[in-house]
Amino acid sequence: MRVRQATIGDIDEIVAMGQEFVSVPGYRDRLEIEPDVFAERVGQAIMSTDAYVAILEDEGKAKGAIGGLAAASMFTSKRNAVELFWFVRPEARQNGGGRALLEAIIAWAKEADCLALHMIEPPDAPEVGQTYQRRGFSKFETYWSLSCR
Repeated sequence: MRVRQATIGDIDEIVAMGQEFVSVPGYRDRLEIEPDVFAERVGQAIMSTDAYVAILEDEGKAKGAIGGLAAASMFTSKRNAVELFWFVRPEARQNGGGRALLEAIIAWAKEADCLALHMIEPPDAPEVGQTYQRRGFSKFETYWSLSCR
C-alpha cells in the first residue's frame, strides 16, 4: 500500500468512500453526503494550498483517503490543522493503511508549519484514540453532537 497526493481524478472515489463511511450506524443519523457538494469541496481542497487530500492505494485501487485543512484560529495568526475526513476501507484497516494515512497528514501539517494537528476519534472506535496516543497525540477537547432533525 502507498499514500499519494489526491488529484481531481480521485474525486469520484473519495465521494464513494464518504458515502460508505456515513452509511454505518452512528453516522447515518448525524451526517449525510450530498455527492455533488462533497465532490466540489474535495476538488477545492485538492487545489488549495491550505488543504491536503491524500489517497491510500493498493494495487491501483483506492483503499482510503484523508483530508485536512490548515487555518489560523480565532486566537492567533498561527495555523492549526484539522481533519476534514479520514476513510479507510475495512480490508485496509488491519494492514497499516490507516496508520499510513495518519503519517501522511502529520507530515503535511508539520510541513505547513502548523501549531498542532487536530484529529477526530469516532465514539465507538477507542482503537483510533489508542492509535493517536501511540503516535504522540494527547486528548485536547471533546465535542458533542445533537441531531437537529
